[in-house]
Amino acid sequence: MRAYRIVLFVSGILVFFGLGLALEPFLDLPPFFEPDEETGTVLIPAGGSRVFGLNILGAGTISGSFSESTGRAVVFSIFNETGYRSYKGSGELSDSLLTVNGNSGDFFVAFPRSGKYYLVFEHGVGYEDLPIEVSFTAHLEGATEITLLLIGLPILSGGVALTIVGLLLRQRARSTRAAGASQVIDVLFFEGRRPPEG
Repeated sequence: MRAYRIVLFVSGILVFFGLGLALEPFLDLPPFFEPDEETGTVLIPAGGSRVFGLNILGAGTISGSFSESTGRAVVFSIFNETGYRSYKGSGELSDSLLTVNGNSGDFFVAFPRSGKYYLVFEHGVGYEDLPIEVSFTAHLEGATEITLLLIGLPILSGGVALTIVGLLLRQRARSTRAAGASQVIDVLFFEGRRPPEG
């Protein structure tokens, strides 16, 4: 097998996996929290909810707190992917990993393995028709979608570089073959010395 074929095969694998890792976080998740510490506010629209997605690579934890300054009740929940699908279908919180009710609260959840997890902010009972602004702080430990991106991009870059090397090797092999096929070799025939006539 020619060297360029091996290089192109390996580069194809690297490009495939690099693209998969780099693009996976952007395929079907809502907006996400950055790794480490995140502090901010969430506006829960009247009659709606706010959902944030996390894509965790390996085990991890999330902890933090939330508060609503005017005393309106908030329901904060954390789901794994299966529980979130159930919640979207039924609106029930029974499949959540954690649910906290009130105008403030603390939370801590350990994520046992890789997967997609969802943080959901909803109105508390009696406040469904009002917009609610919630302040929160969240601390995330574990590899997230940003980590996947940082792993995927170098693999993708290596795959692209190897593809270029493979294509150059293939071009060189083809031009060498073409040059060899078109080369004309002139053959000179020398007559040997005739023996003297006797």
